[in-house]
Amino acid sequence: MELHHLRYFLKVADTLHFTKAADELFITQPALSQQIKQLEEELGVPLFSRNGKKIKLTDAGNVFLNYAKTSVLEVEKGERAISNFVKEVQGNIHVGVMYSYFSPLLAILSNFCKKYPKVNVILEYGNNEDLQEKLLSSKLDVALTFEGLEIMDELEIKGSFNTQLQLAVNPKHELATKKVFAMSDLPNYLLALPVKGNIIRVVVDNYLKVNKINAQIHAEVNDLQLLLDIVEAGDFVTIVTNTASSKRKNIKLIPLKEQLQSPKGVVVVPKNGYLNKASNLFLEALLTQIQ
Repeated sequence: MELHHLRYFLKVADTLHFTKAADELFITQPALSQQIKQLEEELGVPLFSRNGKKIKLTDAGNVFLNYAKTSVLEVEKGERAISNFVKEVQGNIHVGVMYSYFSPLLAILSNFCKKYPKVNVILEYGNNEDLQEKLLSSKLDVALTFEGLEIMDELEIKGSFNTQLQLAVNPKHELATKKVFAMSDLPNYLLALPVKGNIIRVVVDNYLKVNKINAQIHAEVNDLQLLLDIVEAGDFVTIVTNTASSKRKNIKLIPLKEQLQSPKGVVVVPKNGYLNKASNLFLEALLTQIQ
């Protein structure tokens, strides 16, 4: 049994679809099926039940799943530990980030990669819950998320940084020439906001309610990049953090006249997790940038 057998098994168990799993593993579907067959023959039991294109884990597959996850996780921890004995900084760094907080990463990414050319920084977008789960399962080394959201006990905050909520418009929008924007004027414009539950949406909804501003929300979006795409199209306005769209040429940010309670960003890592040399250096650079 080889390590790649376990990784292939875990991917199929995750997707429950051989073709999709093969695409994500960058191998052909017949090759993946053959590898799973070899694993099943070695174990002496079927791990998946197949009914046409539909597959599911067998009872034996469900039992084996936890052991396979643990085995792969321990090997990856060992690889990270051994990497610290290599004098030259190299290896992979897995960084998770909420869409609103990409700006601090952009500020250090280029210089860091030039300084350590054998380091591969793997960036992954996600929501707060997904990022924390991946930190706990060692799929991520570091994550950037909101301070106002619940942080799991097994994780710790290494640093924080301030943000400002601002109005985002297309540079050709009639509001683009304004130096400040009053929230009381929001009902006069087509408004797009993140869906309910998003920390920015919570702040905006609370402010509108307390100040009795009856602003109609014309579009609700669960993806920040799509939200900014809608604003870039020309007519819509939205409210985002100043770190969310600093690199978009077709987005103009306008400070708000009112002082809304802007959410802080935080850098989170596992409390008892092991970071290799490259990850520690990246974390150090990130914390220096936000301080």
